[in-house]
Amino acid sequence: MRRRTDLPLDPELSAYYSNKIFEYNFASMCKMSVPLHLEGLRVLDIGCRRGKGVFKLSARVGDTGHVIGIDWTEDHIAEAKQRSERAWRESGLSRNNMEFHVAYPEDLSTAGIADESIDLAFVNSVVNLAYDYDRVFAEIYRVLKPGGLLICETVLANVERDESTMAKAREIGNNVQSAPSKAHFDVLVSKLGFQEPTYLDASVVEADAGFKHTYKAPTVESDEQVVFVASVAHLRK
Repeated sequence: MRRRTDLPLDPELSAYYSNKIFEYNFASMCKMSVPLHLEGLRVLDIGCRRGKGVFKLSARVGDTGHVIGIDWTEDHIAEAKQRSERAWRESGLSRNNMEFHVAYPEDLSTAGIADESIDLAFVNSVVNLAYDYDRVFAEIYRVLKPGGLLICETVLANVERDESTMAKAREIGNNVQSAPSKAHFDVLVSKLGFQEPTYLDASVVEADAGFKHTYKAPTVESDEQVVFVASVAHLRK
């Protein structure tokens, strides 16, 4: 597949992601919960921001592995690229085993990621803020190798959601209040072909949970009676 370096000229995606940085409204539960032994694997971090998670994965896959970070914010990717030069040396590697691309999570082909080329994909709660939630998971399924693993640190709701409330929450960058129901998630990944998810470290989070305990994220007024649960979902292709 020929690699393209520019973002696709998809007017809907471009309009949605323009100026959406979502800097402080993530629930403070993203722990980058990945296996310790990843040597030699090809790994993808979706919504990598400034690359901190990629640096962690880089050390674990070692010299024989490779890590790709994608994010739609150009400044984040530029900073990640710059910091990666120091990160691989501090990890004791013989080379830089990382690459970073500006790309939308709905279209990983713009980062040159081919079908069935990834051993492990990681995505955190940023996926709840995506323009097309279902399409993101379809893309992840496409790029994973048979038997590949998706680790999704996410927030899901205990009941079906009001679409209007979710859309408003996405607009203000609230990844908790924009969460779909667990039932929707389970049906989606099953239809795509994933094996049944395993859920780990489940805990209830409030709609205004921010990037740290002292920060309250903006919320949308709603009459919904909903419980939000943060957990780590493991899914095999």
